[in-house]
Order: sequence, then structure tokens, then C-alpha cells
Amino acid sequence: MLNGKELGKAIAKAIELKIASGSISSKADVARHFNVKPPSIHGWIDKGVISKSRLPELWRYFSDVVGPEHWGLKAWPQAGQQPAVLTNIEQIEIDALRKDVPLISWVQAGDWCETINNIELGDAEDWLWCPVKHSGKTFALRVSGVSMFNPDPYAKHSFKDGDIIYVDPTRQPINNSFVVVRLENENKATFKQLIIEGNHRFLRAINPDWPEKIIEIKNNAVICGVVIYKGSEV
Repeated sequence: MLNGKELGKAIAKAIELKIASGSISSKADVARHFNVKPPSIHGWIDKGVISKSRLPELWRYFSDVVGPEHWGLKAWPQAGQQPAVLTNIEQIEIDALRKDVPLISWVQAGDWCETINNIELGDAEDWLWCPVKHSGKTFALRVSGVSMFNPDPYAKHSFKDGDIIYVDPTRQPINNSFVVVRLENENKATFKQLIIEGNHRFLRAINPDWPEKIIEIKNNAVICGVVIYKGSEV
């Protein structure tokens, strides 16, 4: 069973997933549910300090987004029973099984557009866990550059250099989708927002200072997939 800072990290991730699921909108909702002040939630996250009497309710509250293994448990404890705790080896094995999304390069993503192949274990920079629903073809990319960075602090979407984005090739792109695209005569993919107006399609950079803010694409582009996650659902 997790405790200390590991428990704090688990609580933070569970809150993130519950917000992404739409069940709650902020940490304040968690505070209201547990009838505590918001600073208490920050204490749970920062230090992992929470009364043992609250743990069963904590597990139940987040059971719609995480299972018992998220808290280092083998199963949900029955009333009156002590929780069965995962061994370190069992926890490592479970964490490994969760990581099914390859983090690949933009050149690999360009190749992926042409033929969607399974990435071999050693071909990826890393293997990541995706907390939202995704297909087995999903891959991850590290954002490069600032064309998709919006400096407006109130902007709904902004992607800074170094952010990790998750891309699902099976998702149908629609107007305003964030997409990864391979342009003709380019050996790597690019990342932009798709704008559809009638029979015309455009790629838009959301950085208001980007010089070439919008370009039209015709038959000179292949959409590799739709961005589905970047720390929050897109």
C-alpha cells in the first residue's frame, strides 16, 4: 500500500484522471466531497499525509478512474479486512503492462503515416501509459518548437516545446482537431490544428506570432492521427 510521497503522486494522478473523465472540474470538487478545505488536498498531494480512516473513502471515490493496483493493493479490501498489498515486483510488472504507447521521433511518425506498423520494443525512445481511451495504434511524440504554443494564460489549448502528445491514428479528424500530418516531400511529420471549411482543409498554428499561421492542404498531405491527450484530454 502506497504512503508518503508515492501516495501523494497517486492522489494527484487520480485527480487528473477524474477531471479528464468529466466527473469533476477541479481539486475544489474533491475538497467538497471529503468536506475539507482545498489546502488539505494540496497537503495530501505534496506530502501524501492523509488520515488512515479516510483511505477507504479515497479508494472508493476514485474507483471509477483507477483500480486497486493504483494504490499498491492487490484487490479492493472487503469490510473488516486488512488490504492485501502488492509486492514491489508485482507493482513493477503492473506498471510495465500499463505502458503500451511508444514515444517515437517525428521522422518515425512520418513513416507511420505511410504504413502503420507495430513499433518494436527497442525502436521507441520510451514506452508510456496513456490515461484516456485509445487504440493499439496510438503513439506519442515530444512537441518540438513553438508553433503550437499560445502564450495567452487563458487559452484553452497550448502546447509548449517538450510537451508529450498522444496521437491515435484510428480517430476521425474533424474541424478543430489537433492532428499530426505528413506533408508531401517532407520526411517527417508536423503538428497543427485542422480547420475544415466546406471542401477546403487548412492547417493552423495556434501561436498568434507564428509567421505562416495557416496553410491550405489538398492532396499533398496525409493525416497520421488525432491528438487525444496532453496531460489532459484534447
